[in-house]
Amino acid sequence: MTFKQRQNRLKKTVLLLKKHYPMRRAKATSDTMSLIQLLVLATITEDPYVPSAMQAVRRMERDYVDLNEVRVSSSHELGEVLKAYRLDPERANDLKSMLQMIFGRENKLSTDLTSSDSFDIIKSYLLGYENCPRRVVDTVLMLLGEHRDIPAGDQVMRFAERTGLIEAGAGANSLQLLFKKTLPTQDLRPAYFAICRHCRELCREKTPLCTKCFLLPHCDYGTRHAPKKRAAPATG
Repeated sequence: MTFKQRQNRLKKTVLLLKKHYPMRRAKATSDTMSLIQLLVLATITEDPYVPSAMQAVRRMERDYVDLNEVRVSSSHELGEVLKAYRLDPERANDLKSMLQMIFGRENKLSTDLTSSDSFDIIKSYLLGYENCPRRVVDTVLMLLGEHRDIPAGDQVMRFAERTGLIEAGAGANSLQLLFKKTLPTQDLRPAYFAICRHCRELCREKTPLCTKCFLLPHCDYGTRHAPKKRAAPATG
């Protein structure tokens, strides 16, 4: 498939995704969450718009008094909280590492920045964390404003490879280039929201529901794996 063909497929799939999964909230999650809370949210899930992830952040702050208590709590304990909200308990280790990284730089679990500061200042601040996963940075920036890099987590990469938007193993750079060259800035966030929801509901990692998928005609994986309809038996 040529780059132009991939662009056309991306336009078609995003159009269908946005129609099927309309983004009801025009504003970002940052309306009600601090910058540190957004970092926690982006660390514990690849789908920051799922309500249970935000509820998990709130519960940890409530049950553990503050995020510093979360930082020093056991991974097993935190994993149980994540499991209660159907999140991957393995992310507990990532969460502790994230909080420790922030604490090590700030000597506290807060920053002098807020989610209302300028986008460029926040971007520079987040990129200043050398060990912060780029997916996490991109997710926070996507939630804050019109960021041009779509978060290239497992879900988005799986979706792009299955639909043939990028070749298997092509990597995040190929994905970023395709999205930047194809979609206007204002479409990035609703497209990301829709892809995350689609991966949660239909394009699952282990049990994709290809036969129920409205993107089947535009998906290489679905075309190969969906059961073929049997021809009607001859009569007479």
